[in-house]
Amino acid sequence: MQQAFDAVKKDLGADAVILHTKTKKRNGILGLWGKEMVEITASKDVNIMQNPEVKIPEEQARPEGNFLADLYKKSDQPKVDLHSNSHDAGALGSRILQYELKEIKDLVSNVLKRSQYSDLSNLSDELLDFHLLLIQQHVSEDLAKEIIHRINNELRNEELNNRDLIREVLKKTVCNMLKRSDPIVVNKPGKRVAFIGPTGVGKTTTIAKLAANFALQQGKKVGLITIDTYRIAAVEQLRIYADIINIPLEVVLTVYEMKKALEKLKHCDLILIDTAGRSQNNKMQMSELKAFLDVIDPDETHLVLSTITNYQNVMDTIEKFNDLHFDKLLFTKLDEAVNFGLILSIITKVSKSMSYLTMGQNVPDDIEIGDSRYVAELLLGERHISC
Repeated sequence: MQQAFDAVKKDLGADAVILHTKTKKRNGILGLWGKEMVEITASKDVNIMQNPEVKIPEEQARPEGNFLADLYKKSDQPKVDLHSNSHDAGALGSRILQYELKEIKDLVSNVLKRSQYSDLSNLSDELLDFHLLLIQQHVSEDLAKEIIHRINNELRNEELNNRDLIREVLKKTVCNMLKRSDPIVVNKPGKRVAFIGPTGVGKTTTIAKLAANFALQQGKKVGLITIDTYRIAAVEQLRIYADIINIPLEVVLTVYEMKKALEKLKHCDLILIDTAGRSQNNKMQMSELKAFLDVIDPDETHLVLSTITNYQNVMDTIEKFNDLHFDKLLFTKLDEAVNFGLILSIITKVSKSMSYLTMGQNVPDDIEIGDSRYVAELLLGERHISC
């Protein structure tokens, strides 16, 4: 039998469905000494959901309890006609058995989901659906519960089954939690804005986008400074952008050179400073960065974070960069993100405003002011990133 199963797997793959098995003896000499053989009927193209229909009595094997009963009612039972020849009946019976096993697994899975959120068991189905949506978007569990409880308390009983109304209230709640957007405003001569963050989050490209927007669209005099001399490619990339936009770029290696660069660019309306990516776990690198920032004395410092990083790593980054006294959060790589709950979870945890969101490599495009409604629509699947 095992050899037969192995042969099926080899020929049809591990997803093959066993439809029928039979053991028989091959004829030997004069009917004696025949070998025992195994015959298996299998297929890899069986689609259980497309079976003909058979009625299963509603009272048969109905789960106990209101929730389980509701789940049972909602599930689509396959219906097949068993009045056929014995071979077909055996095959269809096997399919039904497999489908019922799948249904049991799904039922247990749903029960477990409910049991995980037992404190939400009194919610309407619609509210629970939106709670699960937030969890799937990687909003932290505590925050997702807080949002859903707020909506539950805000709406009347008859409104808690109105999916469209719940969606609008959820969007409004998320917008309020994200606070107002806080982009760069050039409100003084020679305004200094520094960008800090780990390696590879997209600081240099983001600065190029901002420089192009302020210089070309707003007509501001923009100057660039980079201390990212660890990566030659980053310096060259910024130099190319500066040449195209026709703005000055200063490359500095030391704190002394930083003072000279700031003096040289003091005629600019806005000075954007690109710092080297730093590992938050490298104390020497962090100390060096702090020395530069002390000399720069920026009017604003933006911590740049990638949305494709997990929540725990982002929180660790924020904790380590706290000593550098950043003012705002800037989120990058939205075009590569699968979910967007990280933004909401981080903003509410850190109590910092968003400055910008970036999504792609196109300069000066692929950057948005950190609008709360934009993020709320991403969370609810009403908006999609296109770049």
